[in-house]
Amino acid sequence: MTRPLTIGQRITAKREARGLSQQALADRCGIKTQNLNRVERDKRLNIRSDTIIALCRALGCSSDYLLGLDVDEEDEEHPAA
Repeated sequence: MTRPLTIGQRITAKREARGLSQQALADRCGIKTQNLNRVERDKRLNIRSDTIIALCRALGCSSDYLLGLDVDEEDEEHPAA
């Protein structure tokens, strides 16, 4: 059985699928690139709700997806290895 993706892995996957750099996503969300980098590496687990909302809007996904509560349609078609 495969391990579920972490929030950092989900953010990274969505960001890369949309062709965004960390800097571009951080700018869209109004956060520091350093903070986004920590989140993507799962080094920062206490993420503010307004940051989650900004990430979801910028990435075009639901908070349920980022938090691992729901599977994204794209992931069902292309499951992670």
